Amino acid sequence: MLGALPVVGRAQVPPATPLPPDTARVFKHELGLTASPQLDHFLTANRALPVGLLYKRHLNARSALRLRVVGQYEGSRKVDDDTFAHPEGTLRRAWEAQVFGGWEMQRPLAPRWAAGYGAELGLALMRERVENHYRDTGINDGNTTFFNKGTILTQTRASVQTRLFGRLAFRVWRSGQLFAETALVGVYYRERYKPEEFYDVPPPLFAPPYGSTTRGFTVLLRPVQFIGISASF
Repeated sequence: MLGALPVVGRAQVPPATPLPPDTARVFKHELGLTASPQLDHFLTANRALPVGLLYKRHLNARSALRLRVVGQYEGSRKVDDDTFAHPEGTLRRAWEAQVFGGWEMQRPLAPRWAAGYGAELGLALMRERVENHYRDTGINDGNTTFFNKGTILTQTRASVQTRLFGRLAFRVWRSGQLFAETALVGVYYRERYKPEEFYDVPPPLFAPPYGSTTRGFTVLLRPVQFIGISASF
């Protein structure tokens, strides 16, 4: 009689549970709005802020290329005396345009906080025109007459700028964040000053303009270069 043979079985190993897919979306593009407040005379100097657009192309989770465009326009008029047809006073207009390109590294600090650093190279162009109008007296055929005169000062500035910056960002929602940047800026500039004088007498007369040109290099520390908000997509 054959004895019962022992049955040797292999332990059944349950199949490995598949890992859930990574649902974290990698955003390749980021677009934001920036504003550059001034700390000196904060309440009066920030009525016409330089505003800009910031675009980033994320290469991976920690690095990005960036392009930034900034513009500003200011205009003011101060009237000292408007009793005559041509009021006395000062008229000022100024505008500036900047464009920057650069590279950025990012480091997470906490679930909602991140820091970054990088460098930019850019070009800037600024033009300012200030007109001062006032009244003077003269003698015409033995009679005292009034006529308008004034000065016009035009300043043009072109510059090449390099920026080493650091940034801090707070994620408000999944694809949006608030951020601020500080920067050390090196500026090579060329400025042109052109003052003129004019006399509003028939015919209107302009004194020959003269001017001066200066060149230089300066380094600036800007604790708050700009603040902004951006969205990734």
